[in-house]
Amino acid sequence: MTRRREGLLVMTLFIVAMLASGMFWAVLPAEYRENQSTDYALAYEPVARNIVAGRGVTLEGDIATRYPPGFAVLLAGVFRLGDALHVADETMVLAFRLLCVGLAVVLIYGLARLLWSPRAALIPAVAWMTYPFALWLTKQPNSEVPFIPVFFAAMLVFWWALLRERGGGARAGAFYLAAGALSGAAMLIRPAALGLSIVMALLVLLFAARATALRTRLLYGALVVHPATAGRAYADAATAFDVDQVMLLGEIDPALNNAADKGAFDMRSFAPKYTLINGRAHPDTAPISASGGDRVLLRYVNAGMVYHSMGVLGAGQTVVALDGSRLDYDRHYTAETIGPGQTA
Repeated sequence: MTRRREGLLVMTLFIVAMLASGMFWAVLPAEYRENQSTDYALAYEPVARNIVAGRGVTLEGDIATRYPPGFAVLLAGVFRLGDALHVADETMVLAFRLLCVGLAVVLIYGLARLLWSPRAALIPAVAWMTYPFALWLTKQPNSEVPFIPVFFAAMLVFWWALLRERGGGARAGAFYLAAGALSGAAMLIRPAALGLSIVMALLVLLFAARATALRTRLLYGALVVHPATAGRAYADAATAFDVDQVMLLGEIDPALNNAADKGAFDMRSFAPKYTLINGRAHPDTAPISASGGDRVLLRYVNAGMVYHSMGVLGAGQTVVALDGSRLDYDRHYTAETIGPGQTA
């Protein structure tokens, strides 16, 4: 199929999806066509009105914290556009819902096209536009209406970049940045997407272990989740500490780094010459400042591709958690071996 014909197909999907939703909403009994979303009436719409009025993300004079602000901000934009076009707010919200429905179907088609032919990719797109639950969900201005296309857009951009085996690193990096921005936007609309960026990062690390050309274009870091009680690794007092330090582990094989075609590098010959702690090799690693008698919490994160055994000269270590989960019983080691992708 030519690009022009596929472009026409995508446009047809977009229009048909909106028509299908509009027809579904039109045939609903009158009592079901009414807006039954109390969240919209009591929270999203009032906050959007306050944004339009210049009072910020507030509700009844206070900062609106019950729901994420993304949907209210989008509604404020819809209301402002309606004022500029002299179109009623109800009509603008209806058009916004139809737009989101059409975009969702097009994005599902795009996701399917990453793997399948145009004809095969039509199956999930048509299935979604006729899915009764999706049709029912979008019959009123729920926050799920804009969340779905933003979520699918983040997935499409992310997987498009991840599945590229070759190409310019800068270009791939720009798409990863776009995927991160879209996932952040999804989080601001629905809290269900709060872990999306973490999942993306883990997928990149897992994929990078098999596609080294991708890994050479990535940066990695550690996400630390603190409990409510400060100065503890977990809620229990046994994990209290005076000093903590993230130890991000990695390695460098100059042969891989200097290879002209990193995608063709044979990983069976991967032999790191330098071990990294927080991006630095000895003797340039940064010291940990602590005083005598201090309890030091070391947060090991192995972002590399080989095992690392980590010890403290002249001292032992108590392992209180592995892979983010508190152990039932603490373990005492001189040196703890941490595998690729593992934390301790």
